[in-house]
Amino acid sequence: MRDEAQKHRILDSAQRAAERGARLTQQPLAFARRQPLTPEVHSINGLVEGFEAVLRRAGPEPVEIDVALSPVPLAAKPSDRLVG
Repeated sequence: MRDEAQKHRILDSAQRAAERGARLTQQPLAFARRQPLTPEVHSINGLVEGFEAVLRRAGPEPVEIDVALSPVPLAAKPSDRLVG
């Protein structure tokens, strides 16, 4: 039987995956409609932490993943200058 913390992590991971899927679907639709996309500031540590569970599930059991996050908050804001 799974404990409550593990159930919460699974549900939280599923929620984040659904939100990422919604964003990924929106982007091509916005491009097709020629809607301007609004760049957002993203926490790099948060993105890595959010993807860590996906990496752990995708790899075979004996693979060890060691995530070393920056002690300093990092943020990125995509801009038109970086695209293309």
